[in-house]
Amino acid sequence: MTSISMESFKNIHEKNPVSLIDVRPEALYQENHIPGAVNISLEELENRLAELSPTDAHYIVCQRGVKSEVATALLTEKGFDATNVEGGTLAWKI
Repeated sequence: MTSISMESFKNIHEKNPVSLIDVRPEALYQENHIPGAVNISLEELENRLAELSPTDAHYIVCQRGVKSEVATALLTEKGFDATNVEGGTLAWKI
């Protein structure tokens, strides 16, 4: 599984719009999320794969980085280019 530090992700995110998927439940997403993130909870992810471009690189984030690891592994297994963002939304404020 591919992972990236939040600091490195921020550098990419600031330069180019990227596909960022926040896999937290909707209530947590509504409280606070990284600008540009799309909310697809981990529980819904497998049923919503058709919404994701198979040719884009997707960055996956959650609160701390645990659920995003699971989501990244799932997406990779399904043939998507997925990268786990380490530290989750808690690390966004660095």
